[in-house]
Amino acid sequence: MQSAHAPHSKEDFIQPAESVEQLLDGQQFAVINGRHLLFRSKGGFEVAAIVPGKNYTVDDYMKLPEGAPFQLVAGKLLYMPSPKDLHQLAVLNISVSLAGFVKKHKLGVVRTAPFDVHLDRRNIYQPDVLFISNERRAILRDWVFGAPDLVVEILSPGTASLDRNRKKKQYGKYGVREYWLVSTERKTVEIFVNQDGKLISKSVLPENGRLTSPLFPGFELTVREILEE
Repeated sequence: MQSAHAPHSKEDFIQPAESVEQLLDGQQFAVINGRHLLFRSKGGFEVAAIVPGKNYTVDDYMKLPEGAPFQLVAGKLLYMPSPKDLHQLAVLNISVSLAGFVKKHKLGVVRTAPFDVHLDRRNIYQPDVLFISNERRAILRDWVFGAPDLVVEILSPGTASLDRNRKKKQYGKYGVREYWLVSTERKTVEIFVNQDGKLISKSVLPENGRLTSPLFPGFELTVREILEE
């Protein structure tokens, strides 16, 4: 009898694809090696080849199917794979707490990724959590066209440098008022505030730190609460 843990042969794992439909397996699209996007279209099926180093614009980005895991950063289409559990837990805890407070006090709206934020023709991001105040409500249409008041990013090894550098610079330039960077590894939250178009680090909260903001008078959430079930 073959052991349940016996290795499978190559033939057991790699099978010929008889059709595009089989490759998609009922889904709207499939990402291949992070560089090719196979998707359904009105005419049948199409393939988008994401070329490293090529400059893309909002026109190219909008041709991708809804939900495709790419962001447009400085004219480059970057593949953003699904995040891990702790990342999602932090997004859930922040968004639930913040959305409840914002709704209760009628301050604006809260949204979570994946949701496009159009900053310009070369930068379309999908922040983990965002808040738009009533004063900026006009930027919210099918997507966001402009800078939210608050952007929250949960750091991960593959995106931390991007979040801390290029994205932070663009968020500051276009007027994001506050930027929270959550580290699930260090159990910290770093708070940045906008000063003359630049996001400047204001504080780094430890695990027992209390997260507050002038955007939400009376709101309070500990870093520990962000990371616990």
